[in-house]
Amino acid sequence: MGSQTRSHRKKKSYYLLLFASGLLAMGLLSGGVWVLYVSYPTGASSSGPPSPPQRVWTDGGAETESPQSDTLLPFDRNTCTLSTTPASLQADVETLLSFGTRVGGSQSVGYRTTQAFLRHQLRCLSETWLTEEVSHTDDTVLGKKTFTSFVATTLPGNLKCGNIVLAAHYDSKLFEAEVNFVGATDSAVPVIMLLHLARRISQRFSTSDEQAAMSMPKFTLMLFDGEEAYKQWSDTDSTYGSRMVASTWADQGLLRHITIFALLDLLGAKSPTFHPYDKTSLTWYNRMSSAERSVGVGGKNKYFPPRDRLVPGLAIEDDHVPFLRRGVPILHLIPEPFPSVWHKPTDDLTAIDWPTVEELQGIFEQFLVDAQLGWCAQKMKKKA
Repeated sequence: MGSQTRSHRKKKSYYLLLFASGLLAMGLLSGGVWVLYVSYPTGASSSGPPSPPQRVWTDGGAETESPQSDTLLPFDRNTCTLSTTPASLQADVETLLSFGTRVGGSQSVGYRTTQAFLRHQLRCLSETWLTEEVSHTDDTVLGKKTFTSFVATTLPGNLKCGNIVLAAHYDSKLFEAEVNFVGATDSAVPVIMLLHLARRISQRFSTSDEQAAMSMPKFTLMLFDGEEAYKQWSDTDSTYGSRMVASTWADQGLLRHITIFALLDLLGAKSPTFHPYDKTSLTWYNRMSSAERSVGVGGKNKYFPPRDRLVPGLAIEDDHVPFLRRGVPILHLIPEPFPSVWHKPTDDLTAIDWPTVEELQGIFEQFLVDAQLGWCAQKMKKKA
């Protein structure tokens, strides 16, 4: 997270065919050569300031790219663990943090290992999700850099019910060589929370027949590269991955299907305070508040108290901005004030309050259950 201001997937073949047909119908294969793989490719870069995105669709299979040999990878790529317990979430966060710094667009071991880890996690979800890597080369204040964002959309679900986007960035901020900034709250915890939410969504779809699935919305997971500025936060030095994805989706007419774009950032520290940050957020924020009351965290709204108005002058720049500027409804799940460890070396494993993470995850899960089972049914009933 960079700037704060105060002006402030036997259903697989069916769904894959259905989804691919939907892509064709929406014109997604126009204007370029796209390849459907059954393995994870290298995410090769291209030149240009910035280059067109290299779009690769994957539906699982053997992973072909690794920054190092399998024997050296700090996780087992031959095993898929789809647990959603608090202990498994904590273990996944610890694994991600063990990779070290993961500065966007770099060639560091930590960055490349993180990408291999994310590919593996998404491959494990390929029964329900179709993953796309969007890679592009951009001019930065440190020269040309190649960024790779991950976009995974559920195969089941009905686009007429909308598309709920869940997003976070996976890169960490660049500091001097002697600073080992791993970004626990910024944004390792949010990334793992989203991957576990994706597992929950998959579980819900797996217990639903095709008819029931068609009364649920689609979900998209966006894991952005290059959110952090290399030097000073600006419109051009920040949000490299999200700007490319937003622009691409705008060109393809996909933004209009987004029901809500929920961005998670700076999560994991104790006692966060959340707000609706713009006029598109208020209704969605209060739905999150309702979700919190449903799960009964502390018997009251500990994190999302009901609100009937915005905080005057409170605005936070983040990966949602390229989507907000194109009229997409936003739910920015970031605390304000920021955690005290923001952009400090102490934003590490010791900064995480696990009871807080567990409670927030429960709230987010309830929010998605309400979305998956309720909102679309209400929407279709109104149309009838």
